[in-house]
Amino acid sequence: MKKILFFLMPLLLVFSATAQTPRPTSDQTAAEKYIRESEAQWAESVASGDSKAIERILADDFIGTDPKGKLVR
Repeated sequence: MKKILFFLMPLLLVFSATAQTPRPTSDQTAAEKYIRESEAQWAESVASGDSKAIERILADDFIGTDPKGKLVR
């Protein structure tokens, strides 16, 4: 009996953990798709030297920092 419980308990834990995993909503998947597409456009823009995609992706009031700590606007 103890052997059965020893093998059954881990299975129950796995099944209960997977049952509680939330499913992504359509808004989440749409946002993920937009982010992935934007990242690809950003990479292409950097590789080609074209800044149009970067300007489209970043907000007008974006302030970043470069590797040396200087502000980039």
